[in-house]
Amino acid sequence: MTTIGVIGAGYWGTNYLRVLDDLPQANLRWCVDLVEERLDTVRDRYPEIGTTTEYSDIIDDVDAVCIATPPQTHEEIAIDFLTHGVGVLVEKPLALTEKSGQRMVDAASKTDTPLLVGHIFEYHQAVRDLRNLVSEGDLGDLHYLHAQRTGLGPIREDVSALWDLCPHDVSIFTYLLDSTPTAVQCIGHSFLQDVPDAVYLFVEFENGIEAAVQASWLHPEKTRQVTLIGDEKMAVFDDTDPDRLLQIFEKTVDREQPQGLDEFQFTTREGDVWLPYVEHREPLKMQAEHFIDCVEGNAQPFTDGREGLEVVKVLQAAERSLENGGTRTPIKQTK
Repeated sequence: MTTIGVIGAGYWGTNYLRVLDDLPQANLRWCVDLVEERLDTVRDRYPEIGTTTEYSDIIDDVDAVCIATPPQTHEEIAIDFLTHGVGVLVEKPLALTEKSGQRMVDAASKTDTPLLVGHIFEYHQAVRDLRNLVSEGDLGDLHYLHAQRTGLGPIREDVSALWDLCPHDVSIFTYLLDSTPTAVQCIGHSFLQDVPDAVYLFVEFENGIEAAVQASWLHPEKTRQVTLIGDEKMAVFDDTDPDRLLQIFEKTVDREQPQGLDEFQFTTREGDVWLPYVEHREPLKMQAEHFIDCVEGNAQPFTDGREGLEVVKVLQAAERSLENGGTRTPIKQTK
């Protein structure tokens, strides 16, 4: 059984506590947070686990930790645990700079300790089913991908909507396409405060496909959709609709050149819309189970630190594009 602690008792930290407390292979022993009021809530709900405001108190008493603290703190905390051979699962984004992320990856490599990043949608069964559809060619050749991740709040002050929301879709795109991002363009607006709260991110991939994300905290409706447009079929993953998690549209546009004519004609082809069965398993629970398997040496990290670092590189290039008025910005490739 893996002895584990949770660092950070905010929104995601409390979710990790809930999931880990329910896993038979996890011995949830500690929760760390700087805010005593949060720890009071944890003690009321989980009286059997220890609490402290200093994460150094638990380094020698755990096999693994889940870090759900603000992104700017990830590097220091993760490296302290990795240096002591403690497995680390850190919430997205892995870090706020490539340099910080690389240090974390290097620390994990040096001690041969698992480092995973919380790209939770790669553990979502609907996204995994969607990847199978893409890899098997069921949608035909892909034209482009589009994602919407919007809602009214929560408003953050420590990071922009780019760093808060877009890591999800960048990781989804990369997973679905199995291709490396090569360049980005990003524009955004700061309506509420200094950091952008609405952004539009465009990502180019090595295989020639492009993907776009609309991300905003200032939107009347909560949307969590990823749309794939193929030349045979189209597909939509909607994380807000449990009854329609995955929809396949037998729709497309045909391009034909009638005999004797020089010009092409375009006709829309309508077909059925079907809802494939998606096995229901909570992605966070699947991620936690996999993390423990990695710590116990029974699996290799699926969303490892190197993958997290690649997403950070995309976001850092997007930040440069944003600062330069949306100019196309290449992404530094790992040699």
